[in-house]
Amino acid sequence: MSKSITIFKGSSGLNTKTDPARLRFNPKTGISDLAACKNIDIDDTGRPSRRAGYTATTRTEAWHSLFGCGAYALGVTGNALAVIEADMSKTKLRNVTTGARMSYVRDVNGEKEQIFYANGYEKGRIVNKVSYTWPLITPTGPEATIKTLYEAPTGHILEIRNLRMFIAKDNFIYYSEPNTYHAYRLASNFFGFPSRIKMMVALDAGLLVSDSESLYFLQGEIAPALREMPKQIKLAEYPAVENTQAMIPSSRFGEGVPGVGVMFTTTAGICFCSSTGEFMNISERKLDIPSGISGASLYKDGHFITTIN
Repeated sequence: MSKSITIFKGSSGLNTKTDPARLRFNPKTGISDLAACKNIDIDDTGRPSRRAGYTATTRTEAWHSLFGCGAYALGVTGNALAVIEADMSKTKLRNVTTGARMSYVRDVNGEKEQIFYANGYEKGRIVNKVSYTWPLITPTGPEATIKTLYEAPTGHILEIRNLRMFIAKDNFIYYSEPNTYHAYRLASNFFGFPSRIKMMVALDAGLLVSDSESLYFLQGEIAPALREMPKQIKLAEYPAVENTQAMIPSSRFGEGVPGVGVMFTTTAGICFCSSTGEFMNISERKLDIPSGISGASLYKDGHFITTIN
């Protein structure tokens, strides 16, 4: 009597580290890893499906450094920082250095929305779709300082956490005075790292940082009056791929886990860091990550999608 054998019923994901001839296969379930795939989605049940295609827009020129601002977006095309409207029309704001990736942070203080931007060569603020300078504004009142303050350095990555601006410039992270993003003590208020900063993400418990060699977590608060400063914890001895981070709900990694964490690509795999600083490499055993200088990522419909250049 013939006996049926299930050849394939689902997949446990892509595996590029194991010799295809050595990939494990369960003949009872028909589940196995994939040695290679192209344009494939695999859901939580192991079911593979063809990934959705692409739809061309009315904008066909090259863009980079896109940033959503609600009803409109910002981006760089050629040597121009521009606004992209919902109908895909564009309005040039200012000239910027060609090819320099732009970093943005969005701040809403109850009175007006400001979007700060910097690319290592230029910096500024956007208010009501108009670009302005980013000047020094000296704090006033009982907390005013007599120490020398400076305007924001022109860094290449921006982040905001607990009413301070953090600016990565080469291998240093400078932070602003409290409750203002316009005043900096450049001689003292910074964190130094061995090599150029490639990633900086604000989380509930601290800052996730990658330089060109390793991953770190700056855990804690900046509170000089209480003699408290963040503790630097090394998470891994490999770096992030620049611009590949995307914020995702931590509950994707455990039912009921609170907060929002960050998923990102590294030279050793796809990694996740929770809002409290717990770190894990979720693909180290299965995926060989191709080498690249930078990339881009997004989180949509339960999927983390990343590209590497």
